[in-house]
Amino acid sequence: MRRGTNALSRDAEVSSNSDEGSSSNQASPEAARRRWMTRDHSALICALSNLSIQYNFTAVTVALALMQHPELPPSSPHAAYPRSLAQESLLKSLVFAGAVVGQLVMGYAGDAVGRRRAMALTNLLTVLGALGSALLTWGEAASVYSVLMACRFVLGVGVGGKYPLAATMRAEACTEGDAPLHSATEVAKGFFWQTPGAMLPYAVGLLVLHWPSSSSSLAAVSLQFRLVLGLGAVPALLVMCLCYFQADRLGLGLGLGLGLGLGLGL
Repeated sequence: MRRGTNALSRDAEVSSNSDEGSSSNQASPEAARRRWMTRDHSALICALSNLSIQYNFTAVTVALALMQHPELPPSSPHAAYPRSLAQESLLKSLVFAGAVVGQLVMGYAGDAVGRRRAMALTNLLTVLGALGSALLTWGEAASVYSVLMACRFVLGVGVGGKYPLAATMRAEACTEGDAPLHSATEVAKGFFWQTPGAMLPYAVGLLVLHWPSSSSSLAAVSLQFRLVLGLGAVPALLVMCLCYFQADRLGLGLGLGLGLGLGLGL
């Protein structure tokens, strides 16, 4: 009788150990998810935001170069997408007009609804502007440039909003934790990524220039400039994903102050 009781107790002990092991295995993905959600992603958000800013500012210059024939002036009717000097000037300047609006509006939005939500919104505008530039520009050259101008302005609003929000998110994150970091240095590290962002469109342009090989055809030129402009949505999408896991903050007026300063000084 005693022997049977010992056997039953051993079986119960083994069963409880296996249950604990299975529950710990099930809990480990949840624990990993919680660790990821509580981790600070402001450094990566700031770096990707600044890379996105300069990529999208510069991408239109590369796209316009791809849209014209190398041996013909841009206004030539034989060019793939003929354009006037006024159209070219508007395409290059509207994004900066939108950026001023974005800096002023999104800085206030960061104070009103939180940095995370405002950053997600400004990156959504960037995604819409970049994808619209690549996917909605069809038809005659005049129609292509008109749609491209509208998309570039929307893109500018989104890109401009990153300036105050990225700096604010990173500066505020540096003051928290057991070992506070020097906020100005950390924000400057994020702004460093504007330099690779300004160079990246030219690298992408060189790649698409040789693919497809028949670069003189209208279909090839169309694909090339759409790739250059559409890739501007990729870093903004990554920032939107990171914002989902980032802790949110409200108020303090820092976002509005940075937005006013940057917008008036641009």
